Amino acid sequence: MSKLRVGIIGSGRGWLNARMIMARGDGEVVAMSSLDEPTLRRLASERGFRAVTEWEELVAADDIDCVFVSVPNYLHERMAVRALEEGKHVYVDYPMTTSAASADRMIEAARKAGKVLAPGLTNRWEPGDIVMKEKLPLIGAPVMASFIGHLGSAGWSHVEGGEWFSDPSKSGGAFRALSIHFVDSMRNLFGEVRWVDATDDSPRYSEKRKSHFAGGTLLLEFENEASAIVQETYGFAYETGGCRFQIVGMEGLLEYSLWGWEFEHRYADHGGEDELFDSSLQLITREGPEELGLSVLSDEDRDRFKSHRLPYTREYVQAYLDAKDFIRAIIEGRPLTNTAQDARGSIVVIDAAYLSAKEGRRVYLEELGR
Repeated sequence: MSKLRVGIIGSGRGWLNARMIMARGDGEVVAMSSLDEPTLRRLASERGFRAVTEWEELVAADDIDCVFVSVPNYLHERMAVRALEEGKHVYVDYPMTTSAASADRMIEAARKAGKVLAPGLTNRWEPGDIVMKEKLPLIGAPVMASFIGHLGSAGWSHVEGGEWFSDPSKSGGAFRALSIHFVDSMRNLFGEVRWVDATDDSPRYSEKRKSHFAGGTLLLEFENEASAIVQETYGFAYETGGCRFQIVGMEGLLEYSLWGWEFEHRYADHGGEDELFDSSLQLITREGPEELGLSVLSDEDRDRFKSHRLPYTREYVQAYLDAKDFIRAIIEGRPLTNTAQDARGSIVVIDAAYLSAKEGRRVYLEELGR
């Protein structure tokens, strides 16, 4: 297979994924499906792919090898399983789905079909996460970590149909839609979680702010005895947002900061300028602080960003590297860097967090059979 024929469901983040395919050169966007018909028709006319109003028609098409599922979270399982049953490889945007039971059904469908099922664990391709994992040995055995983040109300409201994100019945709620990213980052860095103790702040604010959800706090202990806290909110005071991620080790500290996300420019055309990357990563040891570089693209990939006028921002770098890994897994038969089982592991932690918040107690992962 020399060039992968791609179908995309969704014209919001789906369009971001389409741009990654176009930039790669080893894939071709053949068709896109979306309920937003005006946007679908415009993109299809501008970019030369087929507009398909019914997603079932897209996943059944003979001229498509793989499908990107970029729709609200509660639709992921149904669309992914159907595409797998139609003999398509499938990439599912984060989170892969909204429960461990749902993840099991998707994984089993991929096994039966003999096809690649790739989860969009985009934070594992976050430049900061990549460099932190590389530098983690420099701070010694991890002791504790903290993540504090805020996604501003402009985060998804500018995207057509983006209101679903703040509807827990469609997104899965704050833990599944937001916190799962950073729980997964920590699992990628520290290994498996032993227990979760969580509070869900969303119910307290649901009546006051019907179009937004609040977030909550997760306390985690890992099998290696490191501990972590994840705190995240959505839709409060700011239009944009940001985060701070700290890891304390026996020999030093890593601190990653990202503030002032420019969501209104996320789908704009740029020329790959490094200065659009508004973040910093510091390593602090007995020798003093050191600013770490966040360049994770090869020269070839950076040239692709420039030639296709992609902004060199965290979101585009994540999506590009994720798409690259998926396409190579299909064309070259390489194992996925991040697997559906990896995604399931983080979903189980979130299931435990909701159970903890509901019952007001610490939940051990072994209770849920991992």
